[in-house]
Amino acid sequence: MNTLLTPTTAEHLGDFRLGDQLGLDIEEPERLSFLESTVSAYRTPTATGVRYDVVLDHAPLDGLQLMDFLYQVAPYKDFRFGLGGVAGDWDVVDRAASGSDGAKRLTHLHHRLGQSWVDFMASRPAFLGVAHDAMDPYFPGTYANRDRLIPTNDLTKSDFYNRLLVRATASPSAMIELLEHGGVIAPEGLVIRMLANEVNKKRQGYREVRPHKLEDRYNSWGSSRKRSFVRHLFRTQIPIHKADTLIDSDGNSVFDTITAEDGRSYSYPNEHLEEGLSVAYEKRERVTSRHYEAQQIILRFKDGKTEPVLIPGSIHEVEGFVARTIQPHIAWETEHGSSERKFILERAEEDRVITDGVLGVLAVAYASPQITSSWRNRMKIPMDKGKPKERRARDGQEIGIAQVPVLALMRGSQLLGSDLVQTVESMAA
Repeated sequence: MNTLLTPTTAEHLGDFRLGDQLGLDIEEPERLSFLESTVSAYRTPTATGVRYDVVLDHAPLDGLQLMDFLYQVAPYKDFRFGLGGVAGDWDVVDRAASGSDGAKRLTHLHHRLGQSWVDFMASRPAFLGVAHDAMDPYFPGTYANRDRLIPTNDLTKSDFYNRLLVRATASPSAMIELLEHGGVIAPEGLVIRMLANEVNKKRQGYREVRPHKLEDRYNSWGSSRKRSFVRHLFRTQIPIHKADTLIDSDGNSVFDTITAEDGRSYSYPNEHLEEGLSVAYEKRERVTSRHYEAQQIILRFKDGKTEPVLIPGSIHEVEGFVARTIQPHIAWETEHGSSERKFILERAEEDRVITDGVLGVLAVAYASPQITSSWRNRMKIPMDKGKPKERRARDGQEIGIAQVPVLALMRGSQLLGSDLVQTVESMAA
């Protein structure tokens, strides 16, 4: 059991099971079991009063467990942000420092929350670090591209067919060649006839158009009209369920394929590539995202553009990385001759495990549903005078996962009157 922040001279008052002692019967998130935790209580006389420390034997929380923990306490539960959304809210201070005007305004508003905001800011790096360590990596080559490396075994008949249609849009000659490979008899006359019909579609009366003029007309069309024409041509002559001959003949030519270091094969459509996939793979480079690394290749296209594309199977966690975790430490003090109590907000880190007093305040809230059930799910933030539109917009700030640490600190006096606090102090009586 961790007692990193407990004074070495503390008197051990005793232990109890949290849920049983407080009579709590609430459903916990699947990844948490705080109500089953053993609580160890300590008392330390100080020059001005008494300090109490409470340590729970629950395992430290990783980022996902931290989100579950905060969601359990948060009064607003209609919508739940993921790790990235919560971290983005906590990251507002850094965005403000980098010059974001919107983040600066929001940070200015939060400063009006007073000492509670200041106290959370001291623990924010710990919360944010634990969240970041649990987040999936973000590689632009994974998500930003319309076309990605496809595991070759995942290619379907439809993939080959659709890529062959793209090839057919290059010219009437390309259509004729692919139709012939697909078993269509006299494809040249068919293409000329259908092009003539398309050219005459909006004319009054049918006029003959010479074949070389038809090609000029086709080349003048936009890409959307070309695609529409080719789809209609092929789906009437070689629908996909009859395209086996065409795919067997030409399918493999529309994809470049590589075999990566993990032994898996990946493919990419080659109609616009200036440089072959195998050439690009030879120039592959290492990229990193948080505590992950991967390999990517830079594709070069005929229009001069380049695009990073990730090799899917290359993503792996950096060897030896240990994700940060966080655990609550509950501590408060009383002064001689006074009934007032005050939370002690300390924090420490050892072997990537953070012990944090703000999370301790939240742990008291977690174990005090009779108190948190009365918390409103929205909170007004004090606004500058003379800004009614902005004030109305901020009147309805939902208190979700990202906001509940500050709310718990603001409600500290309530939580210091909780059953958990009174139980510990009664053990010292």
